[in-house]
Amino acid sequence: MIPDISHHHPVKDWKRLCKDSSFLISKATEGTSYIDPTLRTFVNQCEVNKCYYWLYSFVRKGNELEQAKFLHKTCKSLTGDYFVGYILDVEDNSDAKNVIPALAYLDGLGVKTMFYCMWAQFSKYKSVIDTLPKNCAFWEARYGKNNGEYNSKYPCHNGVDLHQYTSAGKVESLVGNIDLNRVTGEGKSLKWFITPLENVEEKTVKKDKKYYKAIKSYNGDSIVEALKKRGVDSSFEFRKKIAKVNGIKNYTGTAKQNLYLLELMRQGKLIKP
Repeated sequence: MIPDISHHHPVKDWKRLCKDSSFLISKATEGTSYIDPTLRTFVNQCEVNKCYYWLYSFVRKGNELEQAKFLHKTCKSLTGDYFVGYILDVEDNSDAKNVIPALAYLDGLGVKTMFYCMWAQFSKYKSVIDTLPKNCAFWEARYGKNNGEYNSKYPCHNGVDLHQYTSAGKVESLVGNIDLNRVTGEGKSLKWFITPLENVEEKTVKKDKKYYKAIKSYNGDSIVEALKKRGVDSSFEFRKKIAKVNGIKNYTGTAKQNLYLLELMRQGKLIKP
């Protein structure tokens, strides 16, 4: 059983919920200011009961990158050993081009991520789905009859890793109708969803590394322009060198790769080759 919950779903028995769940998902934030009132309790109970968990932002249209940053800012001091990753729950007609850098930002934090959308919005977000980071899962909602049970007659799209198959589930330890999910097994196993990444920044970046100065004031989306503003060689060959020392083995100059490097530079975490 894999429920995803928020303050709308009061918990009657945390021990039972954690025991019966493969892992848990909870809403953490919405937009750039709202914090779910049960967030702290959710995290504490998952840690106490040794239950792996994920936290999501309900993304509103516009400022998607800032919403991802707000999610991390809100949660980073709360999470513990059983935290696996962040999710962008995209249901409010965000532009795909704005979701990609938001995911790249979360991916750069050294945690696993998920992208969530409705079955009917697959085409709208295909460019996002086609460029998901390596450690990002695709989570899709498709209910079919929505009677609380999984029905194979209503399959999700190919490539979906986690399937939300109903919003009318019943769980003894929770109050009300519950969103329930299943691991499809197409690409990522259950083990993947309950295995946190080692913190990439802490494990791989040594103290003697040198970084390019942060460029937080730059609002564009071009790593070439950002490098030029810092007086750095922006040629493709030199960017390949930068990409390599920053964890990209096969740099080809894709939008996803460049946005990832740009976000590192904005944070002052882009390592010099």
